[in-house]
Amino acid sequence: KQGKDITILFLFIVTIMLLAGMVSAMTGKIGNARVVLYPEVDGKTTIDRTILVINDNDFDVDINISASEEYKDIIQVIDKEFTLGAGEQKDARFKIVLTKTGDYDGKLMVFFKKVGDKQGVALASRIIIHATGQGQDGVNSNSNTSSNGNVKSIIPSISGGSIKSSLGK
Repeated sequence: KQGKDITILFLFIVTIMLLAGMVSAMTGKIGNARVVLYPEVDGKTTIDRTILVINDNDFDVDINISASEEYKDIIQVIDKEFTLGAGEQKDARFKIVLTKTGDYDGKLMVFFKKVGDKQGVALASRIIIHATGQGQDGVNSNSNTSSNGNVKSIIPSISGGSIKSSLGK
């Protein structure tokens, strides 16, 4: 009887180990989870940005990027959909177009899914904008921009990759 119990226990452990090996976890990684911008708005201001998207899985991943509801009218995602191979990364491009001064707070959503799968992982990068200057409404506000009118960007120290910027006016 004791030999039979040991055999059953051994088969149970082997089965668990085999099943654990078949589970593949989907992971996703993006640059900073938060960025704060201080642009000066003068009529129509366009800010070109990128967000680093990293596939640290050992399989190909489909990426889909979209702006949250708060930003659907001011963010234009250029690299909306693409596939990253195992271990690849990409600076996905998007534009922020501002015509009015004010404070904005929204997210850029990055969806990761294994090629061919229906479910995946979603990560968000929070983008906070404090737009000053003279917008379309012609009203001046206190300026938090540099003397040459360039956007000041404060990127806090958060583990991960980075969000890169090409400064716009």
